[in-house]
Amino acid sequence: MCNLSETIEERGIHKGIQEGIQEGIQEESLRSIHAVMKNVHLSSKEAIDLLEIPESDWSKYLELLQQSQ
Repeated sequence: MCNLSETIEERGIHKGIQEGIQEGIQEESLRSIHAVMKNVHLSSKEAIDLLEIPESDWSKYLELLQQSQ
């Protein structure tokens, strides 16, 4: 039983670390998009394209940008 609880705990820790990494990447991408929009005077879509963010993530970032305004 002890091994089972340790395995579950390790999986939970691993999952938490992975979620934290993804959240950090997302926050940094948003900062980069904002910086490009401000400094290069591009639209949000142009900034996302310039930063080579995958098109599959565009809707997520456009929604996050609207929420942050």
